[in-house]
Amino acid sequence: MFSSEIRLIDCKTGVFFSAAPERTVLYSRVNLGWRGLTVESHCIPSLEMPEHYIEGHRLMVQVGEPTAFEWKEDDRWRQTTLKPGDFCLQSHGETNAPR
Repeated sequence: MFSSEIRLIDCKTGVFFSAAPERTVLYSRVNLGWRGLTVESHCIPSLEMPEHYIEGHRLMVQVGEPTAFEWKEDDRWRQTTLKPGDFCLQSHGETNAPR
């Protein structure tokens, strides 16, 4: 397994942290030999992440089984089921608080 190269910034502390917990990155551009564009495949168990800023732009695509997904928007939790092919595009500096 690989460590995620995708970095997020905790809104409260300003500390960088990995977009995926250790041992959840299945594939990475590192093992694919790619340069310039960061591409990773994650298998992440259920978890809640702190509110954070996105460093760079990010496109997430659901490729596995449908999964419940929640995120905080305007101090209110929203929820959906992510199905294979669903995607989320996030811009540099956008805040996010998923679970």
